[in-house]
Amino acid sequence: MFPCSADKNAVEQINEKAEQRDEEITAETEKDAAMETDPPIEREIEEINTENAEKEIASEGPEQIRKS
Repeated sequence: MFPCSADKNAVEQINEKAEQRDEEITAETEKDAAMETDPPIEREIEEINTENAEKEIASEGPEQIRKS
C-alpha cells in the first residue's frame, strides 16, 4: 500500500498523535461539562471549605497534627 516503510511509519505516528489529541479533547470536554453541571454557588462553597481546611491544617503545629 505504501511505497516504503518510512511513509507507513510516518502515517502511523500521525494517526497516533491524532488519537492522543482526540482523547485529550474528550477529557477536556467532559471536565468542562462536569463544571457546568455543578451550580456555581456549590463550587464556590467547596473552594472556600477547601481553603479553610488548608488554613486550619497549616495553622496547627506539627505536634497537633501528630496527636490527631
